Amino acid sequence: MRERHVREAFDALFHAARIASMVYLSTEVGRWGTIRRGLEEPYRTFQ
Repeated sequence: MRERHVREAFDALFHAARIASMVYLSTEVGRWGTIRRGLEEPYRTFQ
């Protein structure tokens, strides 16, 4: 039972870290923000 709880906690932390890294990369600070700023206007504001 204890091992299962440890494994679930690790999985939850790993999932949170993965989502946080995806959010960071989607901001202007990340690599994709740099690429987006280099594009022309119709493509820069693509959602």
